[in-house]
Amino acid sequence: MSSLSAAELEQLNANAADEATQALRFKALKGKRMLFISGSFMYPSMAGTLSDHCKALREYGVHITGVYHEARKGEGYHQQAEERSCHDRAILCDMDGEPARASESIVAAIKAAGLEGEFDGAYSPHESTQPMLGKVCELLGIFGNPFSAYEIARDKYATRKALEAAGLNTAQAVQIWTEKDIAKAAEKVGFPMIIKPTVGMGSAGVYKIQDEEELDTMVKRLLEDISSDWMLSQNQVGDQAPILAETFIVPTKFGGLVTEFDVDVQFWNGEMVYGNVLDNWEPEAPYFQDRGFHMPSITPPNVQQELIDYAAACVKAFGFKMGNFHMEAWYTEFGPVLIECNPRVGGGSVDKMHIEVFGASPAMGMTMAMMNVPINPPRFSEQQCSYGFLLVPAHKTGLLMEAKYLDEVLKHDLCEGGSYSKKAGDYCKGLDQSVPEWIGTVDFKTSKPVDVLIEAMVECMDIAVATAKKDTVIQRRNSHVLSVHVDEETQLLEASAEAALNAKGRPRRNSVLLDELPTENHMTQAELDQLMQNRPDEETQKLRFKALSGKRMLFISGSFMYPAMAATIGDLLIDMRNYGVHIVGVYQEDKKGEGYHQQAEERGCHDEAIFCDMTGEPAEAGKRISDAVTAANMKPFDGCYSPHESTQPIIGKVCETLKIFANPASSYDIARDKYATRKALEAAGLNTASAVQIWTEKDIAKAIEVVGFPMIIKPTVGMGSAGVYKIEDADMLDTMVKRLLADISSDWMLAQNQFGDQAPILAETCIIPIKFGGLVTEFDIDVQFWDGEMVYGNVIDNWEPEAPYFQDRGFHMPSFTPANVQQELIEYAAACVKAFGFKLGNFHMEAWYTENGPVLIECNPRVGGGSVSKMHEKVFGASPAVNMTLAMMGIPINPPRFTEPQCAYGFMLTPAHRTGILREADYLSEVLDHKLCDGGVYTKKVGDKIRGLDLYVPDWIAMVDFTSTGTVHHMVSEMEKLMAKASAACAAATIPERRRSRLMSDADMEV
Repeated sequence: MSSLSAAELEQLNANAADEATQALRFKALKGKRMLFISGSFMYPSMAGTLSDHCKALREYGVHITGVYHEARKGEGYHQQAEERSCHDRAILCDMDGEPARASESIVAAIKAAGLEGEFDGAYSPHESTQPMLGKVCELLGIFGNPFSAYEIARDKYATRKALEAAGLNTAQAVQIWTEKDIAKAAEKVGFPMIIKPTVGMGSAGVYKIQDEEELDTMVKRLLEDISSDWMLSQNQVGDQAPILAETFIVPTKFGGLVTEFDVDVQFWNGEMVYGNVLDNWEPEAPYFQDRGFHMPSITPPNVQQELIDYAAACVKAFGFKMGNFHMEAWYTEFGPVLIECNPRVGGGSVDKMHIEVFGASPAMGMTMAMMNVPINPPRFSEQQCSYGFLLVPAHKTGLLMEAKYLDEVLKHDLCEGGSYSKKAGDYCKGLDQSVPEWIGTVDFKTSKPVDVLIEAMVECMDIAVATAKKDTVIQRRNSHVLSVHVDEETQLLEASAEAALNAKGRPRRNSVLLDELPTENHMTQAELDQLMQNRPDEETQKLRFKALSGKRMLFISGSFMYPAMAATIGDLLIDMRNYGVHIVGVYQEDKKGEGYHQQAEERGCHDEAIFCDMTGEPAEAGKRISDAVTAANMKPFDGCYSPHESTQPIIGKVCETLKIFANPASSYDIARDKYATRKALEAAGLNTASAVQIWTEKDIAKAIEVVGFPMIIKPTVGMGSAGVYKIEDADMLDTMVKRLLADISSDWMLAQNQFGDQAPILAETCIIPIKFGGLVTEFDIDVQFWDGEMVYGNVIDNWEPEAPYFQDRGFHMPSFTPANVQQELIEYAAACVKAFGFKLGNFHMEAWYTENGPVLIECNPRVGGGSVSKMHEKVFGASPAVNMTLAMMGIPINPPRFTEPQCAYGFMLTPAHRTGILREADYLSEVLDHKLCDGGVYTKKVGDKIRGLDLYVPDWIAMVDFTSTGTVHHMVSEMEKLMAKASAACAAATIPERRRSRLMSDADMEV
């Protein structure tokens, strides 16, 4: 410190907290040589403040050598630093990757420049660069904190262990290296718990876990996210587990708002010289995301002092000696508990808040300390003002039509300034669908008490959020929406036609059941000739059932069966046995005597049973089934049947191996590989979406180029709508591809039906369907085939899903759509079936109708689930389930049908809207009493945990059928009302789940 006299040096080292000594501290900076490490990335919002800070340091005489990421030369912060003269000299090197590797790269660049031994200190503002800073100082012998202290601070497990060793409050913690550690975490930590990346930054990747099932799911997801997400993989130091599981702390809430604290403490020579508390507002569930801060604290002085003393003790426990430490903590009934230690200055307006309220700058104190200048900032004896800072979150996902949500806020008397983070036309991610984006930042200041400040901030937050929500619309691009309005006159005409038809008597057919079931498969030549003519009449249908007698069926139950499906399948198999079919059932070997096998045994659904392992790839499962059948020395089979979507590819492989009458195995391959589906339709000249296979993250750029936005990504071989996401931009695509790749590798439903050489994900055009009747956006077209030609087809309307998920909720028949649209859909579905090479059976085809005609979603070579078969039977008299079975047994099909719809029929899958525990289960009472209700079931009981649309892909809480001899429009209108009532009643009876919780009431807090 050559700029100081001996007397000044003596005064400086006395380190008083006064203005005269502070002036000497600034004087001591002259001639100091600083190594400034910018890191590989800098938030744009930080760049302006940081460049001001560096310019001020240069004015005090500090010589700054800036280290910048070589890949960003001439852009970003390097460009700004050059333009604003924030450094005297610049060094460029690669700072990506692990801190140890990046540190070695920095050191090598400094040595190459001949600068080793030149620096008095090193400084970096980022959370992500602190371990790098410690390592560089250690390697170059630069004055600084021990690198080991940074290692402990960034490894959350080591943090907990250091606190435990020092006898300080800390959460119970378990390291999770792999999925094998889940049981240990559940046993040692208990529920609820928090899991988080051991070395991530901020609150990214932090989840509250309620039970072991959720723990299993989220650990698998977080392991994948850590391996692929930049933010979650930062700050890696030492040998540590990727995930930390720890006790879920229930903090004391102060003033109904504050649940967390930022305690900034400044240290010199191993002792605290300054500390103060900043209050953090309670986050909005379910995310741990900052939204509001204020200073001074509203907590009692003794609580503040306890927090400050605890924070200082934590800093010492980690081995730090000097600098500013932004310590995040809760206050509980047992005292303070650390969340994490940040060996840096707090972000946002934290530095300004300390300056304005107490006169001490964390940023300047940090810089002086790192330059080996003793610190002990002068401060106001009393607070000078109240200061607050808002981070405004988006509450609605969509397109921002106007950017005026801060206009009124910025005019507020207490507003100190603010900025918009979004402009008109920007896409916003809101709390309704994801971790919300911050859309604005606003500072507030007043000389009045802090409660006046808080009241103004809460009011302004509400205004900003509500205005942004109002001005955000659900994004629609290239939309062509057709609204079919059914007015009163039309309804009256329909009712009149309905009455006239009833008066005349509807066409009807005789029962398909025979008076006497055949006992042997004996048919005359005349009967065989009539059967082969395959007419859609009752006489021929009787012959089809007669032809079943003596047939041998191989029934493949699959490795899993939905309980809701088991009874219906059991009824069908018993009917087949009554018609004389000999059934050999194949069941999963590890489920012998339980589940569906148990039910099949008890009900007499088969004549013989075979057991084998049916898990894994269809080719492997098919081979194991074929081997088991061969080993059992069975007689040849006439056909093979399975009801599941997941087992259809297995049927193809088994029939091909055992030479059983069936569709080509290659057709199943095409139908279940969505990319192959698109290519087959393209080759046949049929409407289809543009598609790209995504094998790895490297294919993302190609998907953007070929498909564009918005796009849909989905598992290439998944089933139903599981894992289907609408993607709006490149950032969202990158995130969701990584997540879906992880889910496909770990989720049973997404990993089903895998076969052949295909990518795990398909990216395809997001189709904008025409909406009919303000409700219908999708269609299920069931078509029946024999000998390569369609013999029956009809359309079911699907209701528009509730955003943001592609989840079924309602169906009805007959269709709302004009007759020509229905016919176009049926003919298109039949053409698709032919394009895939199928010859026989029932095909449940899902499609949209667009301005360019029908577009296929997917082909299901099976009977539709739920009440689909029943709807066709009731409305048109043709059973997809029965005719699928006949066809697979080699019997020609062409079902008799009603010439006009016999009724309107609907099926409702009611989604939960609220997450929690069900305390009452009578939410269907009004629905089941309705005159149109044809039966329904509760799928939840009292005490069940429910996942609602508020937080998750919702659980279905009920299944209800409806039938009406009136118009389909009237029935659907009633169904919509009843669904809304059922969801609302269930939400009202659902309470948030709380386990082992110790919450203090406001009354407790006052005491």
